[in-house]
Amino acid sequence: MGKYKVGDKVLVKATISEVNDGTFPNMPYSATVVSKNEWKGVGVEKGKTIEIGEDAIADMTAEEAWEIAKKVFLYPSQGGFNATELEEIFGRTEHLWEMTPQAAKAKIEAWEAAKEIKVGDVVEAEGGIKAVVMDIQRQTFGVFTENGCIEEWYKSKVVKTRHHIDIDGLLKQVRGNKR
Repeated sequence: MGKYKVGDKVLVKATISEVNDGTFPNMPYSATVVSKNEWKGVGVEKGKTIEIGEDAIADMTAEEAWEIAKKVFLYPSQGGFNATELEEIFGRTEHLWEMTPQAAKAKIEAWEAAKEIKVGDVVEAEGGIKAVVMDIQRQTFGVFTENGCIEEWYKSKVVKTRHHIDIDGLLKQVRGNKR
């Protein structure tokens, strides 16, 4: 008897080899199996072509899921999130293990998007000086400081605040364009 039972979900390593013509809408792909696997209780040999539907394709690779797990469980010095970041991303982390990799990925992406600094964001430098981001370069921001100066600040030395100024809207007003 095999190690799988009826109802078990398994992944098959396969490469999409053909998008079918639509004759069988439930099986839109042909795929070539990359390694020997058990699939739906049937042994699938390497090199065999199988017909698969959308629902048979995992929306996340094992490698992607593993990268998420490393970010969550490794120490920050090893590329993981620190305790404060984990709390910001997931809230209470006691039940994090119950979350699907897809849900964890969505929360991480939302948190990273919120942390991303864009033109118009107000940032704070060491020492508490605030400025509006006017230009984004590889390692620096061009900023307009609260003191009226135009400066270049290193990205690694600033923190995003919750404030944003609609620079595009202001420029439209200056040009005479209506919003």
